[in-house]
Amino acid sequence: APRFANVFDNQNKMFREIKNEIIEAFEIGYHYNSKTIAINVNGYLTYWQNRPLDQVSKVTIDEEQYSYNINGIDAFHKGIEIEFGWKPIPSLQWDQVFAFGDWRWVSGDSVYIYDDNNKLLATRYFDARGVHVGDAAQIQLMESIRWEIIKYLYVSGSFTLFAKNYSEFDPISLGPDPDDPSYQYLDENGNPRDSWKLPVYFLVDLNAGYRFTFKNFKLDLRATVLNLLDRKYISDAQNNDSYSTSTRNFDAASAGVFFGTGRTFNASIALSF
Repeated sequence: APRFANVFDNQNKMFREIKNEIIEAFEIGYHYNSKTIAINVNGYLTYWQNRPLDQVSKVTIDEEQYSYNINGIDAFHKGIEIEFGWKPIPSLQWDQVFAFGDWRWVSGDSVYIYDDNNKLLATRYFDARGVHVGDAAQIQLMESIRWEIIKYLYVSGSFTLFAKNYSEFDPISLGPDPDDPSYQYLDENGNPRDSWKLPVYFLVDLNAGYRFTFKNFKLDLRATVLNLLDRKYISDAQNNDSYSTSTRNFDAASAGVFFGTGRTFNASIALSF
């Protein structure tokens, strides 16, 4: 069933053309676990029909705005995920996670927009075949290590890399614009233009904690520093964002971006009876 956000918009108006999603998936994996080593390997193939978009699609007709779903927009996801853990001594643990995916849209279709009386208001065409799915880093690498210095006192740190991350797109931007005949949505080879690719970035996090034990309760102190190096990075983007720019060139200058959070400190106290 479609998500609620794809049934009613923020103005409590019902979307046009509401249909169910269809997901066909195949997965295969392997798991090994011992006292010192743990390994998980998982491969997947997913064909996702009527895949919902995180950004609401809208069109203005006769000065009235309509929200609509795009049925018939399909995606094919394939990838592999590997998790590895090693505990050479009881007080030290090293973990690795690697995920590689290739997620692409595989369809093109006509979009028909109706009003509440089922009157056809407009027809738009899109072609997203071969365009990468946005809003998710399709390559991720995480390295972490945890050391228990003495009993109940630990420190841990992690390094996470995000790559192959494309901006979200509006399918209508991958079709002819009736108001602008010069608009180019195909590349020089006649293929649909891909969304803007975000810069690669990485984050370093640091954690520490200590547990006090008493006769009738336990007291845990924890502290965390997120984005330890205070790196500036773009976490999400919208391709050809009409709210941020008037250009539609499928590049950084035509995207609306969201910057990630800078260095952040957290501390907590937990009392357990």
